[in-house]
Amino acid sequence: MWRSAASDHGIRILRLHQIWWLDAELTCGQTRPLVFTQGHSVCNRSFFPCFDTPAVKSTYTATVRVPEGVTVLMSASRSAYSKQDRVFQFSMEYPVPAYLVALVAGDLQHVDIGPRSRVWAEPCVLTCAVSKLGGSVERWLNVAEDLFGPYVWGRYDIVFLPPSFPIVAMENPCLTFIISSILESREFLLIDVIHEIAHGWFGNAVTNATWEEMWLSEGLATYAQRRITTEAYGEAFTCLETVFRLDALHRQMRLLGDNNPVSKLQVKFEPGRGDTVQVLPSYFSLFSSIWCLLNGYESSSTLMSSELETTSFFDSEDGDASSR
Repeated sequence: MWRSAASDHGIRILRLHQIWWLDAELTCGQTRPLVFTQGHSVCNRSFFPCFDTPAVKSTYTATVRVPEGVTVLMSASRSAYSKQDRVFQFSMEYPVPAYLVALVAGDLQHVDIGPRSRVWAEPCVLTCAVSKLGGSVERWLNVAEDLFGPYVWGRYDIVFLPPSFPIVAMENPCLTFIISSILESREFLLIDVIHEIAHGWFGNAVTNATWEEMWLSEGLATYAQRRITTEAYGEAFTCLETVFRLDALHRQMRLLGDNNPVSKLQVKFEPGRGDTVQVLPSYFSLFSSIWCLLNGYESSSTLMSSELETTSFFDSEDGDASSR
């Protein structure tokens, strides 16, 4: 457990591993408290009893009762709400690893931005978020489907969280979590949302078998992200973003040193430990290898679509398909 005072007025964040409880003063609207989870990689053990390995996948259901005026969202494919009982019910019909189960509750409202997408946020953030995304999400989903096959998760919703969200974005199925401060830059917003969309195929449907193989998930998602941005915005945009990220990788390597475990593409963990860091090499190196080795855009898309059809939702007990 970790808690800290954010001011002299008793405002605080209470964190139980990766369940974050925010006083109203620390939310964007400062009207109601807010709670969210961040399960990657082994932090959902403080949320519910679970296996801490990405190799084990399961469906789930959840029932959440809340005070009046509080909206609950989860990374689930189906949801229902009883206003009389103030109860939200959720179910995920597709098998997912434990780290992809996520929850957020607070003063949240939504606007539909496409036939299968909506933006959720606190009221004071919602208008800005909708104006920045507009109809782009459906366009990106269509491009991704043309490249890699059908989007199997049904909905692709986005919820914007306060700046205390500990990472930029998280690819929770059906409901991407993203930090609200990214709205300051439309370019970073679109790149990160497209990256999380790519995880719908690479990482969520087909998952690495161990935490040491997380570079497979991030590397393939980065490759898919750049294929999508190339189709949607042209090669020049993708090349500029790639050079920017490569410069960030070189700066990180100089800062940490070549022999630092965090600088390695595949970080070795002791038994019982999970991934506690995300490193830039995992995003960049596999992308570079796929880009160079696969013979042209068209053939690489055909190959990946075929593999996704045969390996999606498997776990490592079913022929180790989750790490292919």
